[in-house]
Amino acid sequence: MSENLKGHSGRTTIMPTFMPTFMPTLALALSLGFGISACWDDGDMTGPVVTVAAALSTVPAPLARELTVTTDEPSRVTIDISDGMATTTKTFEGYATSHSLPVLGLKFNTTHDITVTLEDQVGNKTEVGPLTVEPISPPEEFPTITKNVVDSAAAEPGVLFLDVHEFTPLGSSNATDKKYLVAIDNSGDVVWYFGGLVGPENPLTSAGMEIRPLDNGNLLVMSGSTRMIELDMLGNVVTTWVTRFDPDYSNPDSTAIKVDTDTVHHDMVILPNGNFLVIGTAHRCVDNVPTTADNTSQTTATVGIVEDPIIEFDPATGAVVKEWTLLDAGRDNSDPVLKQMIPSLDPSRVGFLSLLSFWDELYEIADPNGTRSTPCGTQTADTKTGYDWGHGNGLSYDPSDNGIVVSYRHQDAVIKFDRETNELRWILGPHDYWNETLSAYLLDPPDGTPASFWNWHEHAPMITSTGTVMVFNNHNFVALPPNAQVPASDNDSGASEYKVTITPGDGNNPATRTVSGEWEFRHPTDNLYTPFVSDVDEQPQTGNILVAYGAISVDPATGLGTDAILRAKTWLRPIEVTHDAAKSIVYDVQIGDSDISCHATNSCQGWYSLRAEKLTGLYR
Repeated sequence: MSENLKGHSGRTTIMPTFMPTFMPTLALALSLGFGISACWDDGDMTGPVVTVAAALSTVPAPLARELTVTTDEPSRVTIDISDGMATTTKTFEGYATSHSLPVLGLKFNTTHDITVTLEDQVGNKTEVGPLTVEPISPPEEFPTITKNVVDSAAAEPGVLFLDVHEFTPLGSSNATDKKYLVAIDNSGDVVWYFGGLVGPENPLTSAGMEIRPLDNGNLLVMSGSTRMIELDMLGNVVTTWVTRFDPDYSNPDSTAIKVDTDTVHHDMVILPNGNFLVIGTAHRCVDNVPTTADNTSQTTATVGIVEDPIIEFDPATGAVVKEWTLLDAGRDNSDPVLKQMIPSLDPSRVGFLSLLSFWDELYEIADPNGTRSTPCGTQTADTKTGYDWGHGNGLSYDPSDNGIVVSYRHQDAVIKFDRETNELRWILGPHDYWNETLSAYLLDPPDGTPASFWNWHEHAPMITSTGTVMVFNNHNFVALPPNAQVPASDNDSGASEYKVTITPGDGNNPATRTVSGEWEFRHPTDNLYTPFVSDVDEQPQTGNILVAYGAISVDPATGLGTDAILRAKTWLRPIEVTHDAAKSIVYDVQIGDSDISCHATNSCQGWYSLRAEKLTGLYR
């Protein structure tokens, strides 16, 4: 019988007692011409001997543990994790004498028993345990999880990863600054999380974080607008990449990999060649920018714009391989790195929020060489440093034609350009106010298409397995200035899928670029409006569509949808639906409460998420 001992520093220790097991079959022995006595005398019938006791240690990810154990001969490890209702099993391939392994999938408020089986190279086994993990409480002010639809056999297998951020209305007495990465299984249970209150112990500093799985089982996380991290499933930071605006960029003692761009934000793609594709920022003085949000009666000036160049860099060294600007920067594309899309976008076209100063706080901070940006024209240091004219917020790569797809939210446009030739391929978006040159690249919809068809202030463009284009359609405003906006209280958000058809021209006929609606999802009963963030993903096994409403926003005084996000009550709701006409909901959880009674006591607390990714499991 094993004895459980609770040690110090979060360790649970098992004394090195064990139960060797050996069950050679008589039939196998006789078939090989061996007598049982020969097998007993000469064969290895003893399981591995534990020489350093099995132990579980706490790690930075609170719902994980690190298992360590040492044996006298090479062995492989299998763990069985029981929560009293079900048991999950994980076998770690490879033989060694010293093991340090992740124990993943623990749940809140649950006692877990972990049994460890050690197997040598001829199949003899030793069982250790169980090791007990006492119930783990959620952190203070962790968001509530409401299970609307769970445990569906039709849902994509795997675990849903999200970035979850506290987002409290202005003036609320309940404000904190907590940021998490959270993993939720198909039963709606939290099975992993990382983060907490922003501070030295929490490397998650971003207003929104993208998550990508790496081939080695770790996570690639965009953490803050100046850094990316590789995070293992125990919560250890393995690698850090920093940009010019990060304090570690100029720190000679930092081991971070330096990337020569101001920032990275919103989205990232791992290209087939292993390079990372990200969105950066660059402050530039640009001519002919309207001084008011109006496309018909304009006064223009030379003003500062914080544009969104697309950066491809080598993750091993941080070296920038290519940088594309989508605005005219005077580049002739002869430089091997600095590129410009042909033709460039038109800075005189503005959407609602194009003249927002989203990046002022970052660009006004002084660095060792002085201020980071110089105001342009009529702009002064005490007003705006640069308009967020385009607000690049999503990336996708199309391997079928080496195309890069970019979402420019404040232009209500999704743009595709050629990664090799730098040439613009097409523009998906409403046709209002484009200049003559760019109008030739617009995708033409069927006659009579209403304004609601288009991608308005969208997020998360992707190329699906059938070559269609899908976006999370936030659907803000449904107009460009100076036209009247659709009120938020009458609006809703969801997924929009478009079929793009390009027909090359010939000597007799010009090229054509057309678009039609392929599929869309809006919740059949609930009016879900999320005016910012959110995600959409096609699932690889089932073909289902994950529609992740990242910030359902209501006025806490009325309960109606609102575009005034800084005063909104917010929560998030990832929903998985079948990709067919039925659009059956197979998974639906709500993160954060939707109770607006908090308004009476000025104590509302909200939550939001930029991205959601369903991965194959905690172990990958």
